[in-house]
Order: sequence, then C-alpha cells, then structure tokens
Amino acid sequence: MKTATARSEKKRQVGTHRAGDARMMRAAGFAADEAARRSDLGRVEGIVLAGVHSWGNSALDRVACWPLVPVAGEPLLSHTIRWLGGADIKGVNICANSDTLHVSRVLGDGQKCGAVLEYYEDRMPRGPAGCIRDVIMDRVASTFVVLDASVFPRIELRELLEAHDRSHALLTVAAVHGGGDALSRRRLVPAGIYVCSRQIAEYIGRTGYQDVKERLVPHLHAKGVRVHTHVVGNEVLPRVRCAASYLTVNKYLVEQLVRLGQTGPEYLRQGQARIHTTACIESDVRLIGPVLIGPGCTVKRRAVVVGPTSLGTDSQVGESATISRSAVWSSCRIGAGAIVDDCVVADGAVIDDGVMQRNAVCVVMN
Repeated sequence: MKTATARSEKKRQVGTHRAGDARMMRAAGFAADEAARRSDLGRVEGIVLAGVHSWGNSALDRVACWPLVPVAGEPLLSHTIRWLGGADIKGVNICANSDTLHVSRVLGDGQKCGAVLEYYEDRMPRGPAGCIRDVIMDRVASTFVVLDASVFPRIELRELLEAHDRSHALLTVAAVHGGGDALSRRRLVPAGIYVCSRQIAEYIGRTGYQDVKERLVPHLHAKGVRVHTHVVGNEVLPRVRCAASYLTVNKYLVEQLVRLGQTGPEYLRQGQARIHTTACIESDVRLIGPVLIGPGCTVKRRAVVVGPTSLGTDSQVGESATISRSAVWSSCRIGAGAIVDDCVVADGAVIDDGVMQRNAVCVVMN
C-alpha cells in the first residue's frame, strides 16, 4: 500500500511510496496537487538507489545508516542531491527501503538541498532495475538520471544527459577506464550512474528482483534495444563502501571545499582551515592543512589538528590532543593528550585522555 504518512496535507512534497499503488493515492483525492507539483519538476528527474548496504563487518554497521554518513559535515546523500541540482534536476526520488523512515527524517522534503524529494519503499526486494521501474511508473518525467547512492559523483552531468539525447538509446551507461596496469586501463568499468528514458520501464518486470547489469542490459540487447556507453573519465569514481573508502571521500571533499571556498558565510577562514562561527578555538591551537570545524566545536589549548580532517557539531578536542587525517562526527570527545590518526570517530564516541588510536573506527561503547 502506498502511504503518505510523511506528507503534509497541503504541500505533500515528501512521501513514502509503496510500489504499485499510485492509483490508490489518486483515488484518495491527491491527483490535482500531484499534477501541479510534478509539472514544476521538469522533464528530467533523479533516482537514487540507497537501499540496505553493509560496511563489510565494520563497527560502522552498528552505528551508521550509510546513505547519511557525514561527508565534510553533511550527509552523503545531500552531496548527491546537490550534484543533481547542478544540472537543474529538482525532482529526486530516493529508494531507501528499510532505511526510508530514517533517511526521510533527516533529509525531509529536500528544501535545504534545493530539491523536491520523494521516498520509495518496496514491500519485497525489487533490485536496482525494479526500483527504477516502480519510480518511472509513478512519475511524469521523460528522462531519469539513476545512480547508486554509494557513488560520490564527480562527472559533468549535463554532458552525460546530452550524450544520452544524441544516442537515441533507452539506456546510457556512464563508464570510466579501469585502474591498475595498461590492460586494465583499457577496460571500461560502469561508474554506477545511468541515464534512462521513460520507455525502458516496458522492459523491466513488474514483480520480482530485477538487476541492471545482470538482467536489464542483457534483456535490452536480446530485444535489439540500443544501450549506449558514455565514457566520463579516466578514473574510477570513489564509492563509500567501507570505512577506508569513506575516509578517502571525506578527505577529498574537505580539501575541495577549502580549496574552492565553498563552505558558506557561516565559516571563517584561518589559513587553510574553515571554522564555524559558533566554534571555540583557543589561541595557541595549531590547525595545519585543510581542516573543517563544525558548529559548536571546542578545541582546547595546544591541540593540533592536521588535515584533511573534519570535526562534527559539538565535538570537543582536549588540551594537547592531536588529530590528523580523520573524520570526527558529532558530539565526540577527544581527551587531553590523545592521538587520533586516520580514524573515523562516530557520533558520541569518547577517546580517553592520553589514548592513541590509529587506522581505527571508534564508536560509543555500550
């Protein structure tokens, strides 16, 4: 059943959908509002596949909803939504399955990201292609940009959309050259980003698990339907699949935000560091390299923070502590004289005075 528990009676810009029940909603009197709202979203919409994902037996499995992990101070999905918005794609449909309620509570209607968000939750697992079909059948757009939420997109989206239009294909697969030796670099690797036309829904099963690479693409080839491959770069796009890859993406974005000056007016510049106006940094603290210090943080005397490092909201760094190349989330405490290097420090975690942590995931101990 398609539910509307997350929608307001007037705006209804945030919804949780159950696949296949669009007619019930319209029968309930929502059709006029939906049509007016959707006509504003344009002919291209986004579909973000953000279903259940494991961190590979990492401690992060116990504490993190992976589409919402903080990357340079914002949820991973927020960066994806803004990337879509850079190509004027305002309508974004998030398929998060069991994480739907949590994701919708954090991202809401998408207004902070400049988007209009819809949420889809399947009763039974539908797979990537199944999710694509379910969204298409409930929307009015003609073209959809689809991406795995674990991908950190760094490609020119407008160029990809233009390539799809020129190809007259139903599906365009963004690809990059593989890394490693010369032979691997000649091999094309899917980037986890697709552009598809509305008509592709005709080739996806209405029920059951439907994959893109294993089922949809071979089926399209068998039916003689054009599938276009568009090479978008020479480097494999980073994916947030484990603690190490998460740290890599976080470091990259902290460096980018500092270098490009994209932290916003609420952050003050101090060398290569960007410090929120509500943070308290004592005078003899050393900030080295790209460092992002969030709202309400406190960094005590003689502490050293070496970038690329991010400190989340209301975290505290004790006297003479050293933090380097790490992601410290919200409400954490780094004790006096502690050393934290190349670590993820999850929400509320405490590193006791004088303790050294290297290459670790630090979580709250129950």
